[in-house]
Amino acid sequence: MFREDERNEFKKTTGELNEAMISISSILNKHGAGKIYFGLKNDGIPNKFMIVDSTMRDVSRKIFEAIRPQIFPEIKTEFIDDVEIIIVNVEGKDKPYSAFGKYYIRVADEDREMSPSELRNMMIDQEYEENWENKSSKEMINDVDGVTLNSFYKNATNCGRLPELGTDVYTIMQKLGLLNREYLTNAGKMLFSKNHPITLKMAVLPRSIKIHSLIFRV
Repeated sequence: MFREDERNEFKKTTGELNEAMISISSILNKHGAGKIYFGLKNDGIPNKFMIVDSTMRDVSRKIFEAIRPQIFPEIKTEFIDDVEIIIVNVEGKDKPYSAFGKYYIRVADEDREMSPSELRNMMIDQEYEENWENKSSKEMINDVDGVTLNSFYKNATNCGRLPELGTDVYTIMQKLGLLNREYLTNAGKMLFSKNHPITLKMAVLPRSIKIHSLIFRV
């Protein structure tokens, strides 16, 4: 039988629901996915307890009440050595996650409350990971300005920055990494959409003796 680690937490019964919520927070903050087992001792040996119709709902309700941002776990039962246990699969990409308003991180098989500096650094790291330019916009491949894209493509191939891909808009946009299925990424929208072209405005402002030029993106 396997043991607890950074992705797996064992609880003997659902009487340890509150402790399990802390483990969910710490596992998600460390790895983004993991499992909570109700019905296993710390050494992995099954611990038989009563599972009734409302037990699964109690687990689901507690997760809904305790974990922020909200997650949607998979909750199921399985038999290990003829003992029925509950397995909760959790997954989330919107860290940091809190349990009862506090933030935790997984260290080996333990849950440790995060310090303010650790929490701040995690928030900063998450902000950089969530690149705005790669997220899907509401515009689709039909919204691409073919003239602008073709001009860019010719310049890029002539200088050797892009291989010859033909004239198919979908192929070129996909090669540039500007598509999420049929939707333009935010970068694709800003660069090649016929609906929202980028415009630049320049303002020249005097200050003391030096002249400062500011460029604003609209």
